[in-house]
Amino acid sequence: MSNQTASVQERLQHLQNHYSDRVSAFRIRLAETGLDRVLIALLDIGKNAHWATASLATGHELVKPHRLPTTRSGLNQFTQMVDQLIVEYEPKLVLLGHEPSGVYHEPWARALMSRYDAHIHGDAYPSFEYRFFNPYQVKLARLQTHLRHRKTDPRDLAAMLDLMLRGLGQPAFLPTNTELLVRQEVGFIRGQAKLLGHMESQLRQQIDRLWPGAIVNIQQFKKAHPDLPKPTPIIQTRPLQRDRLRVLLRYCPNPHDLCALSDQAILDLYREHVGRAGPALLNTLRTWADNAVLLPADVSTPLAEQLQRLFTQYLYAETLIEDGRGRLMPLVPKTAARHLPAIPGLGVYDAACYLAGLGSVPRFLHAGQVWAFAGFDPLQDGSGDRPERVGHLSKHGDPAFRDALYMMSYRVAQNYAPLTLTFLNAFDRGKSEVEATIHAAHRVNRICFHLMQHDEPFVSHSTDRLDAERVRRWAQFKRLKKRRKSRRTRGKRRR
Repeated sequence: MSNQTASVQERLQHLQNHYSDRVSAFRIRLAETGLDRVLIALLDIGKNAHWATASLATGHELVKPHRLPTTRSGLNQFTQMVDQLIVEYEPKLVLLGHEPSGVYHEPWARALMSRYDAHIHGDAYPSFEYRFFNPYQVKLARLQTHLRHRKTDPRDLAAMLDLMLRGLGQPAFLPTNTELLVRQEVGFIRGQAKLLGHMESQLRQQIDRLWPGAIVNIQQFKKAHPDLPKPTPIIQTRPLQRDRLRVLLRYCPNPHDLCALSDQAILDLYREHVGRAGPALLNTLRTWADNAVLLPADVSTPLAEQLQRLFTQYLYAETLIEDGRGRLMPLVPKTAARHLPAIPGLGVYDAACYLAGLGSVPRFLHAGQVWAFAGFDPLQDGSGDRPERVGHLSKHGDPAFRDALYMMSYRVAQNYAPLTLTFLNAFDRGKSEVEATIHAAHRVNRICFHLMQHDEPFVSHSTDRLDAERVRRWAQFKRLKKRRKSRRTRGKRRR
């Protein structure tokens, strides 16, 4: 039996045993405690109303499912119910649980954690276990009973009771104040970046309408149209990041106004807002204007005003993103992710994205759980004569966290020799660039999680020999990548 086959079988055996061991151990614990000495209090969290119920582990229902307001009076009713049942039934163990429903659960969860903190940490009697149930878990438990889609709040509470009696769910967690701020800032930056992408598409379309031929990649044009004369654009690549075009969009969005300006006025405009301008810039603008077919002036004027307003909004979104990154600078050093920027290729924003993806470090026991949480773990559907069958990535979880971990790994692979060799060795074994990056991401995830879990500073294991090999092999990789790209381009042309 090969080592790979043995490893696959061990992994499958672990997966098969994990559920049964966990459920069996919890049921033994309940039996030792006494089913009539275990109190279960459950909540179904909603936006405007919650549902609550309470039972013993024997299945005896103590409090029927009923609605509670989300106000302070509703919280007081729930805690009084729990406290009264504790006095009446004297349980040794209290199991408290609900779904983490978006953001609606946070106020009550923080209040319950604060009220029963001593019980949760074993410093008061009876001991509490506070659990969160994944909504998908609850759905599956509900389907096991009805085999059809039959959802009501009381049925969800019954499904949670079934999960609680099997010891499923995970320990309740909530991020600290600083961790929550980091998550919110990262989410805000991602939202603004997404908006920036939408606005860039609108700007490019409007620029092509008002300023035809102002943005052309000459190299791509020559490859695609070798028989046509070379165009005379104002800018070729990354147009919205170039001062040459940004000045026009902000202060002279109408091309007819540019044509009406004198040479000196154009130079003064750029020197005032960019700091430098000369004959080369003037020649580029005049050559484009002479060759462009513009819209009529009466059509261009209102469109130029819209273009200017859209670009102003684009600039404001850029400012908000930079402001958000600046706000993260003093926050990350106060969190468990403070050691991550020391990893070559990573920065403060990368550390913030990783922390935002985790939510809270104590909720995970090892890096493999983070890997599965990000959705990078492969699906496994082995059965019958194919027990080792492994499919594609599950892609469960937050796509933004997955993207952040992927990009972090590619940058670390470029800058940290041990990860560079991990990436290149996978590539040399026939993996694609994406597959090699995911292979490196597995190691980056282990490093990042270890540093955060144990609060250890990053220690580089690179050497001069490894750095030299990194430089040599990465240059070789880029040349090979370029050749493969040119072959694909030639193949497309032939077709």
